Amino acid sequence: MARIQRYPGAVLERMAEHVGYELRMVGCLMHEVGVDEEAPTTSAVLEAYLLHVRTLSSFLGTAADRAWPDDVVADDYFRGYYDPVSPLTSDDRGDIDRRLAHLTIDRLGTDIAWRPGLDRSYWGKRVLREFSRFIDALQEDSPDRATWFDGALSDAKHHVLPSSSSGS
Repeated sequence: MARIQRYPGAVLERMAEHVGYELRMVGCLMHEVGVDEEAPTTSAVLEAYLLHVRTLSSFLGTAADRAWPDDVVADDYFRGYYDPVSPLTSDDRGDIDRRLAHLTIDRLGTDIAWRPGLDRSYWGKRVLREFSRFIDALQEDSPDRATWFDGALSDAKHHVLPSSSSGS
């Protein structure tokens, strides 16, 4: 039995551009680190990256029947069944939320460097891996819709891969 579609294909296609923007930002900001770890711009870049990670995590991990009425989620792109999976654990999400969305006492005594020794690209890599899974499933269900994300996924992965010609 076919699912009831919350949005027409034309709306989903246009929204794919916005999803692509989020994806490109994750790929682009994943390894951006300022020279001075204490500089406000270094924190701003990290926070922007984490905001895009969180946005895509919600997109990927929310079922259409649990989404806000005007939100578009990965599940909306499927004509058949799809099992949304968030790339972030509940601990990851809580960690990001406390630092981006709340002025909470949890910030006291917490290392601003997040988790010592944790590669900042950890969250972005999880998002890109889950996004690739989403695309694979979408190609099975609706190949035409999967193509709407081709350029953005390629761009995001391009930014993540180390450059073979660094100009040195």
